[in-house]
Amino acid sequence: MLREKEYSLILLQAAVAVGVTALSSEDMYMAAGHGKCVEVFHVIGDMLCQLGKPPLRPDLGLPNADNPTNTLEDIESINREEIVEQSEILPDTLDELDLSESSSDVVKDEIISKEHIEEDVETEDVQISNIVEPEVGDPVEEMDRLLEYCFLKACKMTVKSSDLPMLSSNFFKNHLLAACPPDKNVDVKKSRYKKLSVFLAEMKAKGIINTSITKGVETLLSIKFDHPLVRKLVVTEEPVAAVEPVVSNSAVVSECYRVTADVLPVLSKFGYEKGDVMKRADIRKCFTEYAKVEGLQDGKTLKLNPQLAGIMRTKAHQETVTMEDGINKFVGRMTHMHEVTLAGNTLLHTGKLEPIDMRVTVRSGGKKVTLVNNLETFGINPKEFSKECQSIGASATITDDPGKKTPSVLVQGNQILYVYKLLTEKYQIKKTYIRGLEFAPKKKK
Repeated sequence: MLREKEYSLILLQAAVAVGVTALSSEDMYMAAGHGKCVEVFHVIGDMLCQLGKPPLRPDLGLPNADNPTNTLEDIESINREEIVEQSEILPDTLDELDLSESSSDVVKDEIISKEHIEEDVETEDVQISNIVEPEVGDPVEEMDRLLEYCFLKACKMTVKSSDLPMLSSNFFKNHLLAACPPDKNVDVKKSRYKKLSVFLAEMKAKGIINTSITKGVETLLSIKFDHPLVRKLVVTEEPVAAVEPVVSNSAVVSECYRVTADVLPVLSKFGYEKGDVMKRADIRKCFTEYAKVEGLQDGKTLKLNPQLAGIMRTKAHQETVTMEDGINKFVGRMTHMHEVTLAGNTLLHTGKLEPIDMRVTVRSGGKKVTLVNNLETFGINPKEFSKECQSIGASATITDDPGKKTPSVLVQGNQILYVYKLLTEKYQIKKTYIRGLEFAPKKKK
């Protein structure tokens, strides 16, 4: 029902709502189709309709233009029984409805019983729970939170003051990874930090730790155990008995390369910075990926773009090289280094790795002594090594050998065979890194 003048009724053949017009016909014409036209109080299908039987929309069939009056009478006769039934069921409170309220929710609250409201609310909750999908968090943010949690847990529960100073790589392997919950995995590259050094720098900026970098090797100097973030940390999983890291006595020597300014334009695309140390396999992977992205690889042939030509310093007329030659020339522009790992400690040496030198000299009185030099290059403590040499009954001391950068271990007598066996069996130094076996005493025939 609409109003043309003050609440004058106008019949429609298929009414689906009850309301009053917000404007008069003249105002509607002057509004030119803009603004609110009808204030709706009741529509088919709302909660008011649910109090009785659901109303049926009239099936009018084809319009009869000749006798519209008869059509309206037919509609009234068809729906008369439905209207009577609805009027018997509706409560008396319908007489008290205030049509001046513009919100249909107010009408519903006044006429609907509490039982119907509870049922409808439960139905809506079930439907919403079925429709709404669980939100998926940002994996980068989740990894950031996991990384910081494991860091704080390691500082609070596993690292002791007596363990410091400690290499940051050892802290990561032996403490931070061990603090990770069993059902999760820490991957720094999947966080926003991308590198452990960047993450530790932020923790240092927060005042939790203090670090230093010497010759490209980062060391964890101290931890502020009373820091608020460390003290307030709540461990969310069951405590697991700490497992002591297995420390190997074998020396592991591997070649590596330091990122220089020449190759930085390529490797920076993969998150590396100047001074970072990389294994050859990682360099090959980055170089191959760069060639594919730039469209430079054609089978085993590598096309040189201006950037690669500048790095490799090829001849002006040279446009291609083999893929293997390209990798070798690219690696050749980096600083060659050696990484030595022994008993959990990692040492980096630039350039050629000098082997352990054994030699026999004759001192005053014709006494022979064995000098062992360059032990510290492989992470071997000269004091501990000299004590082990004393187990065969020979005196052993530490001395400064002229022309050598590091102290030497002096063992009484020709002990080349014993020293060689000690180095290869206990410390598992490869034969290629030991020099002087030819000075061993000759077997008597």
